[in-house]
Amino acid sequence: MNQGRTVFAQLLDELPKYEFDKYVARYAANKHGRTLPSYAHFLVLAFAQLTYRESLHDNETCLRALGSKFYHSGIAQPTARSTLADTD
Repeated sequence: MNQGRTVFAQLLDELPKYEFDKYVARYAANKHGRTLPSYAHFLVLAFAQLTYRESLHDNETCLRALGSKFYHSGIAQPTARSTLADTD
């Protein structure tokens, strides 16, 4: 039965957030990222990979199409295409 969470959010439960944070701290991954934290960047790229998106425009369009399910997918806020282009 649907509990209100998407399959993507359920997959993210298998990734221990503390392990991700440990590696971000070890390699100072957030040092130069002013606008987009590493975890949010990972979530957007993982979503793009799992849904077979081929471009930033395609990825942004698919994320915007989620609409009300955006928060339930595990991603806190929409990310602009220019922000993704700057961090890649």
